[in-house]
Amino acid sequence: MTFWSVFFGVFTGIFVGVQTNLIIEAIKIKRINKKRIKNLKYEFKYNINKINQEFLKDADDYLNHINGNSPQSYFGKIHLTGLLKTTLNQIFSDGSIYKYFDYENIGKLQRLITDFTPQDEERINTFIENISKIDNIEKVRKVANELVTEYLKEGIEAGKNNLLTIKFKNKKKVFEGS
Repeated sequence: MTFWSVFFGVFTGIFVGVQTNLIIEAIKIKRINKKRIKNLKYEFKYNINKINQEFLKDADDYLNHINGNSPQSYFGKIHLTGLLKTTLNQIFSDGSIYKYFDYENIGKLQRLITDFTPQDEERINTFIENISKIDNIEKVRKVANELVTEYLKEGIEAGKNNLLTIKFKNKKKVFEGS
């Protein structure tokens, strides 16, 4: 064996090894991205269902309670922080959100993250507790109706509408459904 035949054999082995590693890495990344999109779609579906079945129901329950005979005896809580945002936070933190969404949809997603925070939930529940301490029942009803109809329900509906209109860069809606 000559030097050149050994050299080309080693060079070919290294070249093929590098190419194989690059192909395997590309396949891994493609699978991770596919799974991430699937998880993101699941989060959207879960969040929309949670908004419809829990958040709006809680707001309606509170509204029905304050319009009943004893608005001061409401002891429930509005739980706005139950949304799943794990994958969404992940794609924001690693910057891959720019690969999937355009700037308008990124803005909608950012609003979703900031609209449903523990601080907002705490502020709303503190406000509900303070309303229940008012002695004048008609004043309680007026303030609570304004809170629920003009602030809480509108905010929750806006968050839901934002989720329903989000589209990937290829103009395909993230959430396909009602």
